[in-house]
Order: sequence, then structure tokens, then C-alpha cells
Amino acid sequence: MGPRRSEAEINKVSQGMFGVLVVVMAAAMFLSDRAFLPHNMPRIETITTLPDSPKTKDVRWYTEIGSGILPYTARERTKRAAAPPLQRQPLKLGYSYREVSFLRMPFWAYEEYGLVTFLDTAAGYQLALLSPAQLKLIEEASGRHFSKDDPLRWLRHLWGWLFVAGFLAAAGLYLREHARWRQEQGII
Repeated sequence: MGPRRSEAEINKVSQGMFGVLVVVMAAAMFLSDRAFLPHNMPRIETITTLPDSPKTKDVRWYTEIGSGILPYTARERTKRAAAPPLQRQPLKLGYSYREVSFLRMPFWAYEEYGLVTFLDTAAGYQLALLSPAQLKLIEEASGRHFSKDDPLRWLRHLWGWLFVAGFLAAAGLYLREHARWRQEQGII
């Protein structure tokens, strides 16, 4: 049955676990640029900076006229306001997705546009959707093959579930140990 524990010891262990969860929550609040309330936000993950060459000139022009602008988050706007503006922004290849978050923690992500080219502008990310021919041109210019099917990419958008699992584990441990203590004391 295990060693007898006092209710104070049980409370100390569960308070320690809840304390760790509070520290994790505080870190997420200060370090994450996600929204506090439930939010489904479009985002772009940078894959690489493309070479500024004659081969990518048309792709750059297509990106400059663009398919749309994805606005920066509030924290991204603050970072960009403090940084000196670049004269000519490098053309980047990225992956467009939507992320579902709550309490500044990500819980899910899914593809929105897939592989896109984009430029950092004053208003946000100027992005352009890629046709298969443009993607082939980019692969030839960079000498790399790009795929949207990276399974590890999604793991970075699921860590909010670790907080939920930790909370449930701490609550379950407390309830189990408290029930055992009550049984040992004959309170049940």
C-alpha cells in the first residue's frame, strides 16, 4: 500500500506541481506572441531566404505585387518598429499555416496556403502563392528541394497540450493521494 503520508505532505507535492504549471503559464504569457483568448491566426514559418539572382527576378516581382498581406502580431510590430528598416528586403520562402491558440499557447495548426514566397514590409508579410512552375524555378535557383510534408513541423504547435496534461496529472495525483489518505484515516 506504500508509506503513509500526511495530508500536509500530499498538499505540498500537489502545490509544487501546480507551482511548476504557474511558472510555465507565466513564461507563455511573457514570451509568446500569440493571443490570450482563443484565436485562429494565420502565420508564416520561414524555410529559407532565396538568392537574389536573375533566375528569381520574376518570382520576386510576383511577390512584390503579391497575393495579399498577412499582418504582423502586436509583438512582431513592436520588434520591427525598434529595428532599422532595410532598403531591400530579402525574398523568403515560407510555409503558410493557421494556428489555434489559447492562453498564448498553441494547441493545433493546419495548412492554409502551403509554400509561399514573402517579403517583410511595413504593413506585414507581403506574400504570394506559388504555382508548381514557380516552385520548380525556386528549387533550381537554390539547389534544394522543398516539401510541405515535414511531420516535425506540427509538433511545435502542439505544446499547449503539455500544459493541459500537466494540470490533469497534478489534479489526478492530488485526488488519488487525498482519497488514499482519507481511507487510511477512516474518513470515507
